Formats: sequence, structure tokens, C-alpha cells
Amino acid sequence: MNKWIKFLIIIAVAVGIAAGIRCWRQHQLSNMVGQMILVGFRGTSPDDAAVKGLAADIKAGKIGGVILFSVDVEQGRAAGFSGDELRAQIKSRNIIDVGQVKKLNEFLSDAARNNGRPPLFVSIDQEGGMVERLKSEHGWNFPMPSAKEQSKLSMAEIATLYDGLGQRLRGLGFNVNFAPVVDVDVNPASPAIGARGRAFSADPERVSEYGRSAAQGLSAAGVLSSFKHFPGHGSAGADTHDGLTDITNTWQPYELEPYGDVPAYTMVMVAHVVNGKIDPDYPASLSHKTIDGVLRGQLGFRGVVISDDLQMGAIYEHYGLTETLRMAIMAGNDILLLGNNLQYTENLGRLAHKEVMKMVRSGKIPRARIKESYYRVMKMKEILE
Repeated sequence: MNKWIKFLIIIAVAVGIAAGIRCWRQHQLSNMVGQMILVGFRGTSPDDAAVKGLAADIKAGKIGGVILFSVDVEQGRAAGFSGDELRAQIKSRNIIDVGQVKKLNEFLSDAARNNGRPPLFVSIDQEGGMVERLKSEHGWNFPMPSAKEQSKLSMAEIATLYDGLGQRLRGLGFNVNFAPVVDVDVNPASPAIGARGRAFSADPERVSEYGRSAAQGLSAAGVLSSFKHFPGHGSAGADTHDGLTDITNTWQPYELEPYGDVPAYTMVMVAHVVNGKIDPDYPASLSHKTIDGVLRGQLGFRGVVISDDLQMGAIYEHYGLTETLRMAIMAGNDILLLGNNLQYTENLGRLAHKEVMKMVRSGKIPRARIKESYYRVMKMKEILE
């Protein structure tokens, strides 16, 4: 064979191998980014177009988790509802009744399981008291008292209570509950925490004990938990759903205590509060100083960090989607929570995946940063397997 032909063949093979490697690397990157995205959606049935689209994105590895809501906030506000009227619209989003929820969760989980994907995080906010997505109107038969009322129980009773909650959630296909709240009740009138009975105690040591007992109970039932809202929301005089909340002058260092010994089966959710004592420039959820500096550095947390809903008014209106995603990742969040409820965007998970992929390719986000989060998320998902 002519030596030039041999040379050209070698070049062609080398080019093909290089192209194959690039394709494989992009495929791997896509899968890693997908595990960082946890998104809300509209729909109640596998037959709904939006649910089918979501399942397709899960199959493609572009989404690693979902969250279910009972109330569609954007639609409710558009209809003129507010406050208690809005909260009364409990069958307007994903939850009609417990039987329907089980079928919906199974369909979405199977989209991951049957296509060789890691287990799908199927999550809900089922704290108890005023924050419950599943209610008696849905056929839910396990009402939870508020954290304030739970504080009258012993630690053993708390573990038993949350085990019972976890068993029922797991029976419906949920494997993540964004609870318990471990905010210290610094300000009993705090609109998002104290005034709603969401804090166990004003004593950080007691809060820590209750939080670990609750997480232990959920874990016994096969449900992952989440300590929230780091670095402490209990002193806030405003609600981060509505806008940026500054806690610089009210926050106390002892609010960090519940995060000093977080179980391996528990995430930490970071709040959208501004705490100038830690970072005068950015809210905690977008702050490298807060997440990598305090949570991981000072407190030694090595588990999964999840942002609070990145579409809350405190964040989305200030930074926009792309910049919010970039800042959240560079700050150290492992999972990007996009509730897609306060403002709805069709195929939001797919869009977020696309934007993060673009930023990694352009160098705005290092690939190594994505890998860090991917390995932490996968380690937590191993608990579910």
C-alpha cells in the first residue's frame, strides 16, 4: 500500500478516535449536569403533555430530580387569588389525590430507572403544620403538627413520628422530603419561620437534637431529608419568597450550630438571605464565602448542598436565569432547585441544562466544579439503591 495512503488512514483513524472521545466527554458532561437539576412542573398524569416532556428529559439524563406542589402559585395569582385564598387552591398543580400521586411518581421514577439512569430524586415539602403539600383533602391520612408543636415530644417520639411520615411518603414514591427546618427561633414573629410555627426551639442545641431525630426517622423509612435554611432564617424580618431579606443585624452565630453534625442522608438547603457578617455582596445561596467558606470550610460539611428555590423573588428578579445558575454553581451548590411555580417556564429543566452546558463549554464554569457536585449527588443517590 502506498505510504501516503497509509498515512492518510492513520490520520483518519486518529481524527475519528479524537471525535469519539470528544463525543463521549460531552455525553458524560451532559449526564453530570443533569444530576444537578431538580425542577418543578405542571401536570398530574402521565398522559399530560408537560409530564411526557419531563419524562423525556429524565430519560435523556437532563434532569436528576423533581418536586411536586399542590398549589399552582402563578396560575392562582393570575386568577386574582392571594394569601389564604391562594393556599386554598390545593388541587391546581401536581396533587389531586394520593392514588394519582403514586402513579405519577412511579411514571417519572421509571423514566430514569428503565433507561439506565441513577434514581430520580422525587421530592416534596412535607414539614407539618402550615407547610404540607399533602393534605386530608387529597386522601392523606398522616397530618403532621408544626415543628413548634412537635417540640413537646421526646426525641424518640420525634424519630417515630418522622418514620411514620417517611413510610407514607415512600409508599407514594417520594424519596426526598425537604424537612426538617432547623432554623433557630430567634424572632418568634419572623414571617416565614417563627410566625408560622416552623421552628422547634429558640435553643440551638435543642434544634440540633430535634433535627437529627427527625432526619433519623425519615432515613429509617428510606427517605432523604434536608436541613434548612442555612445559615439561619429564624431572625429574618421578611420572607425571601418576596425579595431579598437582610439578616445582617439580627442573625446570631449560634444559628450555625444545627449544621455542625449533619447526617450523611441529609442535604443542606441554603437560604436566599443576605448576611453581611459572612458576605456583604451576595445572598447566601449565591455566596462562595457562605457555602464553601462557612458550611464546608468552618463546619466541615461534606454532603450535598441544595439551593432554596432559585426562582424566588429574592434571586430570580435580580439576576435572571443564566447568571443565577452560574453563580449558584460557582458558590458551591450541588443541586439547583427550580420550583417553576412562582414563575412557570415550559421545559425549564431542559433550558437550565442547556444553559449550564454552554457555560461549561465556554469556560465560565469549570468542568471540575461540575464533577465535584456530581460525585456528591451520586454518593447520596447510592443510599436509595
